[in-house]
Amino acid sequence: MLEGSTIHSDGWKAYDGLILNGYDHYRVFHSENEFARGKCHVNGIENVQTLFAWSFAKFNGCDSDKFVIHLMEYEWRYNHRNKDLYKKEKMKKLKAFSTILIFAFGFFVVGCESTKNYGYKGKHPDYLVLVNKMHPISVDYAKSLDLVTVDTVYDDETAEIEKATYEAYLSLQSALEKQGIEIGIDSAYRSVEYQERIMLDFTEKYGEEYARNTVAVPGTSEHHTGLAIDIVPKVNGEWKWENEDMMQLPELFSRIHKELPKHGFILRLLKGKEKITGYSYEPWHIRYVGSVEVAQEITDSGLVLEEYLEEFK
Repeated sequence: MLEGSTIHSDGWKAYDGLILNGYDHYRVFHSENEFARGKCHVNGIENVQTLFAWSFAKFNGCDSDKFVIHLMEYEWRYNHRNKDLYKKEKMKKLKAFSTILIFAFGFFVVGCESTKNYGYKGKHPDYLVLVNKMHPISVDYAKSLDLVTVDTVYDDETAEIEKATYEAYLSLQSALEKQGIEIGIDSAYRSVEYQERIMLDFTEKYGEEYARNTVAVPGTSEHHTGLAIDIVPKVNGEWKWENEDMMQLPELFSRIHKELPKHGFILRLLKGKEKITGYSYEPWHIRYVGSVEVAQEITDSGLVLEEYLEEFK
């Protein structure tokens, strides 16, 4: 949608950022002033848009002259969502995602830029690649990743990670061990299909609102780059892998965060930057940016990657 467009949404707080992005934003409170009863109920409109935007994010948009055709197709799919159009399991996922209201009312831009590159050209990976809700991963990005298989903190479970990122992680892990801190890998590279399962799991375990603020829509997760790692600390011989447990360890994570830039990592999701990143603070989510110099510069600036890249550009 063009900057300055008028957007109506419900009262979900995450939509506050629309004004900051140049849109005229108006609230529609369900109990007072819905658009209309019946077919034009605001939730129905949001659900169609969410299904449409999620699918578009996966394929990086479409040509503007084909937009109306795709819109009509997804309107038909939504109106027939209760019929057995696909295999049962796939349809279950489709319905689940259609209720997660993340890109409602113009928050997704058709044909949006995918996987922005800021001054670093050539073969992937671009260690400053930006992947978020507004910049989905390009379809062919993973094809040129040099992934290695590594152990995680879970018995008999492995993960994949970009090779240079893993080498930097081993350096970080070794330095922390000298300080008496032990960390392990919870997750690293994720395919789009695996991200779908994560979203469903978090929705079932923590609820829809928490999942919205914590888990990226498939196609928009930084984990698709192979450069992001969710780490887990070991405390008193026990891996603290539950999010709520890790949030109770601010002093420990503070020590870990001080070590990150020395090995080319940044803390990706900072406190107070939720409206910019689109996600809540996560002390465990670290991101490799390719060099110690760049990591230190970003860390010292107090900026998140989105802000840093805007200044760099």
